[in-house]
Amino acid sequence: MIDNECARDGESRFCCIRPEAMRWSGSRIESNGSTNVLDVYITKIVNLGAYLEVWAMHASGTVFKALISAGRATHLAIGDAIQLTVDPKAIQLLAA
Repeated sequence: MIDNECARDGESRFCCIRPEAMRWSGSRIESNGSTNVLDVYITKIVNLGAYLEVWAMHASGTVFKALISAGRATHLAIGDAIQLTVDPKAIQLLAA
């Protein structure tokens, strides 16, 4: 679900999601219909000191990358299945 005037059903587009707009959770999240909930698994973790750069992949092959405070991400490991939530207003479609 994308809340953007450029969105058109059936068209493939590239988009940008600010990393801070994504929420990562190891617990099961139920969508309330106004938020995107995606099942992903962690493929890469890069320690940047105060932050971790976390890469996760969806079954479609789409890769998501976010910076997470190292103190909040100590439980994450490569191969972990997690859920990612994104507010539709945080998704910016790029012009075709």
